[in-house]
Amino acid sequence: MNSYVVLKKGATKVAVDIVIETAGEEIRGLQSDGFEIVADNIQAENSQEALAKTEEVNGVTNSEVDYQSKYKTAQFVSTLISFFGWLTFAVGILLTIAGLGSGSGRYGFDIWQAIALVTPGFTTLVSGLFLVATSQVMKATVDNADHSFQILVKINQQKN
Repeated sequence: MNSYVVLKKGATKVAVDIVIETAGEEIRGLQSDGFEIVADNIQAENSQEALAKTEEVNGVTNSEVDYQSKYKTAQFVSTLISFFGWLTFAVGILLTIAGLGSGSGRYGFDIWQAIALVTPGFTTLVSGLFLVATSQVMKATVDNADHSFQILVKINQQKN
C-alpha cells in the first residue's frame, strides 16, 4: 500500500504517489499549473484506487447542494428597506447641510437657530442608518436560515 496525494484542476484529478523521490517536484509542478490538493495521505494500491477513494469521500463530504432560498420575498423586502434607508440617509445629509447654511440670521450666526435647523436633518440621517441596519439584520437572519438548512442537508448526507 502506498500513500497518495490527489490534486484537482477543474474536472481533472491526478493522484501522486508521495513515497517516490520525485513526488515533491511533481506536486509543486502540478500546483504551479493550477492544481489544488483535494486529498492528502490516501492509502491505496495504485493511483486509480486513490482516485476512487477520493471520489467516495468527496461524494459525501464535498457534494454541492443545489439550494434555492425559500425566503425570496424577505430578501426582496430587505433590499427595498436598505434602498429606502440609504435614500433617507442621503436626504438627512442634505437637510443637515441646508440647516447649517441657514444658521446665520440678521445679527450674525445664532447657535440655537443653527441647532434648531440642523436637528431635523440629523434625525432623518440617523433614521436612515437605522433602516439600513434593520435591513442588514433581516438579511443576516435569512442567510442564517438558509445556511442552517444547507448544514442539515450535509449532516444527513454524511449519516447515509
